[in-house]
Amino acid sequence: MKKYISHITEITIIPEGEPIFSEEGYVISIRDEAAGPFIVIHDNSDNQQPRLGVDLEVWPQIKDAANKLIKICKKIKSPA
Repeated sequence: MKKYISHITEITIIPEGEPIFSEEGYVISIRDEAAGPFIVIHDNSDNQQPRLGVDLEVWPQIKDAANKLIKICKKIKSPA
């Protein structure tokens, strides 16, 4: 039987009291397109395009979330 492991691959940052789908939120995620994992940051708008335009107030939390995911990326092996 195969052994399975889990990885956290996405962190959502939203204003306190707002729903997880709040348009004021940001999503930091790990992606891998077969060349190794990398970090993507986008806002919670409908277009889901990666972007780095963020409110200065929320930047420290985004940076912390990205650093957490970068540590996970370093542990993930991409299939060859």
